[in-house]
Amino acid sequence: MEKGLEFVGSRDSRILILGSFPSEKSILKQEYYANPSNDFWKILGNVYRVGLKEFDYSKKIDFLLANKIALWDVYGFCERKGSLDSNIVAYSFNDFSFLEDICPRLEKICFNGKKAYESKGSIGDRGYEVSFLPSSSGANRRNSQERFNAWKKEIL
Repeated sequence: MEKGLEFVGSRDSRILILGSFPSEKSILKQEYYANPSNDFWKILGNVYRVGLKEFDYSKKIDFLLANKIALWDVYGFCERKGSLDSNIVAYSFNDFSFLEDICPRLEKICFNGKKAYESKGSIGDRGYEVSFLPSSSGANRRNSQERFNAWKKEIL
């Protein structure tokens, strides 16, 4: 089983964006959404009207934290071939029990993509607003404007 990335957030984070599990490239670089074919940074940059995709990783994280956004994944460990969610064959969930302690101002959890959203029960009923975001994956560009509008509505 492969280990995912660590939680990124602060005590001031109000929104947590949860993906399913990092791509092989993200794990190798130890950076969320490191695969250039994933539109995560582009979408968020468009939402905030900032060239976020061009920032180096530490500046991207600083930007997220300044805007009270945290990142993590539903799965802490998983087994899969390649980077597709559909290839996940075994997994264990991250431990969400400490969210209240490290993010006391957290209000909303946004699930990035269908696979992550299908696992929303792993968080338990903690009183957060929960929403679905169309996947930021490059394979999900069919309705780019609708995807952008959905992200803008949930993030801003």
